[in-house]
Amino acid sequence: MAFDSKDFWRTLQTGTAVAVAGSTSPRLLGVRDAFSRYFREVVGVQPSVAVVPQAVEQKPVGLAVSDQEVVASVHQRVAVLAERLEEEYPFIVAVEGGLHTLTLDEDPPRTFIRAWAAVHCPLGEALGSSGSIELPAGVLARRSGFLAGTRRGGGIISSLTGGQEDRRRATAEATFHALCSVFYEVIEGPGQRRRL
Repeated sequence: MAFDSKDFWRTLQTGTAVAVAGSTSPRLLGVRDAFSRYFREVVGVQPSVAVVPQAVEQKPVGLAVSDQEVVASVHQRVAVLAERLEEEYPFIVAVEGGLHTLTLDEDPPRTFIRAWAAVHCPLGEALGSSGSIELPAGVLARRSGFLAGTRRGGGIISSLTGGQEDRRRATAEATFHALCSVFYEVIEGPGQRRRL
């Protein structure tokens, strides 16, 4: 796709469409929230943002158990969509949650959950993650197969935070962080905010 910077910036000011891998409401709404926040707070414009769900083949395996697995998965999903859709959509996003474990000195390993997002656009591709929440040792000791949390109830993050955070917010945070990286020194730079 030949990059036309004037057309790209014009699109951002009036409205944009985002192809999103998957079709769950928390994912779609979280991506929309991130784009709206980024353009409103960083760029100073309020374009309409249409999120368009896209089917991407994925084996149902539950949560990935390392950051490397999650990042590889979102990168692969965004690459598959970009190959098929980059002529139609200025932005392509994939988001996925996963676990990661840290071992500190002689202490037992500690396991955390967070979301990762990959954002692809004519400027390149960037990754972002949400904040991590540690899974309590008691939950890990009791679990057999899967952790508490339901889709309808906001998932594991909602369960761990008493409903104060959920998958939608984690998706929005991870996507927002990826947008900050992909646009760094293009729309904004160190210590400055540049308007389109």
